[in-house]
Amino acid sequence: PSLLRDDLLETLIICCSDRGAPSKSARRDALRALSWMSGHFEVGPSTRRRSGVGTGELLEVVAQCSLASDAELQDLALLILCRWSEVIPYHAELVLGGALKPLVISLQYPSPLAHFYGARAIACLSIHRQFRKSLIEEQVIGAPLFALMRSRWPRVRRSACRIACNLSREASGALELMRSGGMSVGMSIARAQSSKSDPLS
Repeated sequence: PSLLRDDLLETLIICCSDRGAPSKSARRDALRALSWMSGHFEVGPSTRRRSGVGTGELLEVVAQCSLASDAELQDLALLILCRWSEVIPYHAELVLGGALKPLVISLQYPSPLAHFYGARAIACLSIHRQFRKSLIEEQVIGAPLFALMRSRWPRVRRSACRIACNLSREASGALELMRSGGMSVGMSIARAQSSKSDPLS
């Protein structure tokens, strides 16, 4: 708790921002510290620098890191976004603060951790009807999502299938899943699972 001081958080946020740290490793270390601290309710998307203007300062920096070319920064930033997505009161802040685009892009990254964090976060956010339209507009339905529905990692598969299930509750989502082949992917997965559980097959 003593690390949750405003001056320390301000320094970490500055170091995580683009060109705010003296080196790449310092930026990674600062983001790693924030990823540990993001488990505390006090460190949320709207945490900001005292010298900053408006809210959402930390969310903006984390979103930037999730789009960086550094895979370690990507994974750490997506971990933070994933943790925040598990807190329902943060959902509106995440969506309105611009977290959807980096989360959707994360489904295309080569890192299994990025797949897990990104898919988990989107699965949590897609429980809200008012956010499903935004996710569909961000083109979350597509080849990257379908590939994760067949991932060899069970938790990634589960989150990806949950995304497809939630989006199919909307007419536009269901139509897009049918048009792009997502429904056939889901049906083939369901058939494969049912055949594994059938002792006579």
